[in-house]
Amino acid sequence: MDRQILPLRDRVTGWFGGAPRSRQARRHRPGNARRELAGEALESRHMMAIVVANALPDLVIAPGAVVAAIDTAAEFSVSGVTVQGTVVKMATQNGAGASVDSLFVELYDKAIATRSAAPISTANFLSYVDNGSYTSNFFHRATDFAGDFGPAKFLQGGGFINAPGSPNIGTVATTAPISLEWAADRPNVKGTIAYARTSEPNSATSGFFFNVTDNPMFDGTGNQYATFGRVIGGGQAILDAYAKLPRIVEGGPFGTLPVSSTVGLSSANIRDRLLMLNTATVVASPQTAVGIVVLSSDPTIASVVVDAAGKLRLTVGQTRGTATITVTATDLSGASVQDAFTVAVGIPGIAVADGVTAITSAQAQAISLGAAALNAVATSKTFTIRNPGDAPLSITGVTLPVGVKLVQALPTSIAAGGSANLVVALDTAAVRAVTGSIAIASSASATPFLIPVAGVVFGKPELPTRVVSAWGNGTKIILSWTASVDNGSLVTASAVYALQVGTTVWAKVADVVGTATSTEVFGLDITQAFAFKVASKNAAGFSKLSNDGVKYLMAPITPAAIVATAAGQGSANLTWQHAEQPWDTITKSFRPLTGYVVFYREVGTAAWTRSADIPVVTTTTVTGLVAGKSYQFSLRAKSDSGGSLNSKPSNSVTV
Repeated sequence: MDRQILPLRDRVTGWFGGAPRSRQARRHRPGNARRELAGEALESRHMMAIVVANALPDLVIAPGAVVAAIDTAAEFSVSGVTVQGTVVKMATQNGAGASVDSLFVELYDKAIATRSAAPISTANFLSYVDNGSYTSNFFHRATDFAGDFGPAKFLQGGGFINAPGSPNIGTVATTAPISLEWAADRPNVKGTIAYARTSEPNSATSGFFFNVTDNPMFDGTGNQYATFGRVIGGGQAILDAYAKLPRIVEGGPFGTLPVSSTVGLSSANIRDRLLMLNTATVVASPQTAVGIVVLSSDPTIASVVVDAAGKLRLTVGQTRGTATITVTATDLSGASVQDAFTVAVGIPGIAVADGVTAITSAQAQAISLGAAALNAVATSKTFTIRNPGDAPLSITGVTLPVGVKLVQALPTSIAAGGSANLVVALDTAAVRAVTGSIAIASSASATPFLIPVAGVVFGKPELPTRVVSAWGNGTKIILSWTASVDNGSLVTASAVYALQVGTTVWAKVADVVGTATSTEVFGLDITQAFAFKVASKNAAGFSKLSNDGVKYLMAPITPAAIVATAAGQGSANLTWQHAEQPWDTITKSFRPLTGYVVFYREVGTAAWTRSADIPVVTTTTVTGLVAGKSYQFSLRAKSDSGGSLNSKPSNSVTV
């Protein structure tokens, strides 16, 4: 470990500008361990998933170009993470210009089965967080307690301010100190945060330190330091990296001051080399929070950092080539996922847009080519292919998926900074759902640029099937059928056609709206025989008429000569003529009856009451009538074609 003693002690007074130091300025260096404590078991956490929700696109950039910040807010999705306490996000930064790390700390403000709460300590810490006291802080002490030639075992901050633009280092304004809140079930183990203090146990205010490793000496009798939280997510990896920073020897509280680098360190740049705590804020939604770490495969081509807003800041120089940027996101359960994209600088590139919307190669969302009817002229789709590089882009091939045809081809070369249009349309020669990708092979990459597309070529519906018809009450036709195959376009209407026996013209007798597969037809002559067919319609037009074979529907002849006689109290006997049924010209036979329906009504009333369904007979007895009242009776004949009209009323009879 690099530990340097630099001639900077004379600058300490200049840093402070004579400002009074807080009580945290001189920390008590903990003594040797007096006993060892078992490390705290990590609380159980339930983690459902962290996934890449919206992958970042590959970029092609001219040498030296200024690149807009890349937002990562929608790049990752987290679900199912559970935390037990309040979470504070510390935005830390290892020197000016470095990536901003998200150091998440879960506070012990709630007790769990294996650990007590630290209400005094957490409330005190949150008061400094809420007041913004940790803004522009820096970590002023890191030590291994053994000569400072190895990685630090603890990292201390919370006492000093390195405010941008201020000529001096300042101190955090503190409130009244709090009582020592040490507990055996909250030991100073790896990853915990604890209060710094003087030799007086009840002297902690704003200062804190992280235990980078297990430090059981801080739990010894008379040498106890109160922990009140722990790092979660990727926090321990951040602490481990900071523990390896070089440390310099300065005056006063800066005896082991961590800095980003000692190369070229001077009084002019030392404040830019400090390990900063930029801000500390309470996390409103820890269940979905992530920490971002970013890495470039070749910083000489494209370097990258994460800024305070979580956006990626790319810097490119004059070096031509391709660098891969890997973004690692870690949720608060510690689960992580990576997304990667390439940055091509100063070489032929390919960028595709649909109008003003940028398209990412092989993106999840397909570009719609719309819908078109079979054999119709489809609306074309234009894609603008741009070469943002500084050398010509060779187009070596364009492959279209089945169902897509070329309207305007790309040229074989696109000049540096130039663009050209690729125009395609649905091929309407066949009914189909179109899916796949347009593949553009070019000199920009060994892998073709893929434009996912989707569309549909639809035809007229297939003809309806299984048309079933029957007379209902002798006054209407009840029809149903099996829906048509829509061939890519929703059925919006159907039409019913009838053919009267002895004629040759199918006449439309009903319109049906929407996707309904049944209807009723009124107004046909019950004494005639009819056949029925159905056609269905979508955006391409009407289907052919259904083709179930011509079967004529013939209603039964209405019963006649009904005579009623009294048959004892509350009952009546009925007799009637069994009328000859109509001749079926198709089967060359009479259409047989299947039974009768008997109705009755009290004399002087209009409504008929259904009494019974009976077999094919010519006499029956009606019971259950009210003795002493007068009734009339009516019959309806039934066959496999439905029911006849009701007969004329019988004579009146008193039962």
